[in-house]
Parts: sequence; C-alpha cells; structure tokens
Amino acid sequence: MYAIGWRPPCLGDFTIEHYINSTSISNNPELHHSLSLQLSKLQNIIQNLFQKLSSTVFEMNSNKMKQFNIPGFEILDLTDFYSSSFANQLTFTLKNFSNFPHIDQTDSSESSYFLSIPISTSDGTLIFDSFDFFNEFFVFPDHSIDIDLTGKEPGIVQMVWKAKSTRNFTLYPDGGDSNSFSTLSMSLKISKKAYSLFKNLQNGKVDNFTVDDHTSIIKRLASTSK
Repeated sequence: MYAIGWRPPCLGDFTIEHYINSTSISNNPELHHSLSLQLSKLQNIIQNLFQKLSSTVFEMNSNKMKQFNIPGFEILDLTDFYSSSFANQLTFTLKNFSNFPHIDQTDSSESSYFLSIPISTSDGTLIFDSFDFFNEFFVFPDHSIDIDLTGKEPGIVQMVWKAKSTRNFTLYPDGGDSNSFSTLSMSLKISKKAYSLFKNLQNGKVDNFTVDDHTSIIKRLASTSK
C-alpha cells in the first residue's frame, strides 16, 4: 500500500509533512516533482466522480476539511492556501493487493470514497480488453457482500461506505499474479491525526508548528542523492 498527502508523523503531534516514499523518490526527485504538479488534475478528476456518486457524503467530507482548513492531498505547500478538497490522504494499492478484515479506525471522516480501475502493469494505461486474471474481491464480511474488482469484463468500480463502522478486506485474486494487468485501487479519507492537529491549530491549542512540505523534501532528497 502507498500513500499521498499530509500527516503528522510519528515523531510528534506538532509536525505536519507531505509524505512520500523517500527511498524510491531519492533516485529521481526531479521526476517526482513533475508528477506531483499533476496532483491537482487528479484531485479534480476524483472530485467529479465522487460528487456524482454521492454528493451528500462529498459535501460532508469537504465541509469538514474547510472547517479547520485542512490541506488536501494535492496541496504541496501550506503557504497561503485555502482548503477546497475532500480528503487529506489518498492511499492506493497495485499488483494484486490483499489484507485482513478490519475497520478503518484511523479515519476522521465517517465515510470513505473508493475507486478501482484496471490498468496495464507496463505503462499504467487503462485496460479495455479482457483480463488474463480475474476475481479480485473487495468484501464486506458482516453484510455478506463481495464486489468483483476485475471480473470477466474490465470496468471502473466506485463506492462509498461507512469506513469507521464497517469491516472490509480485499481478497487475493484466485487467478494469481498477472504479468500484464493489475487493478489500481485507491481510497480517500480525512485522517484522524491530521484532523486533530488542524482543529487544535484553529482553536489556538498549538503554538509551535513545523511544516515539512513538498519543496523542502525534494530539496533534501536532491542534496542527499548527489
């Protein structure tokens, strides 16, 4: 599982960082920077999909972000920004991900948005032909619901669910690994730690606040890679 967005790291509750996979990105910080500049475009695409699927849940999450001016996952710098997003964190999986039944207890938002799309593993493009593997299920075990993320015909899967109260898990594909195809699955939420930090900022309960933003991270990685 991978992630994009803002979080208070483990080192303290009064620091916020735009977190990345430093080990991988240090090999090519310039490429990461150019891709990061496209996060706003990605945010707009997902926002349109989310709003059409459930405008009520979208507005609830968006209002929660605006209330305490929480930065969206697409924001790279906290200088003079205004929160207009619906999630501070985007997590995504690739290559036949699976996990165990769980409740998303780290969420502040009551509901999460989920999107899964079929892609080529070689270049990440959308797949419109049949898969060479199938039956990767997203499961709600307490409700006896399983959603086939691949199936015999490729397609986009979207859903919204009560993430803080509904157990879910992803079942490993019974077709095994594929060298050609995969699903890119992502969920978007407001994390509990980020919500608490920005709420305390707005209420004046936090005096010292350290930001480790995209620019500072890229500069640090670029200097260490030389």
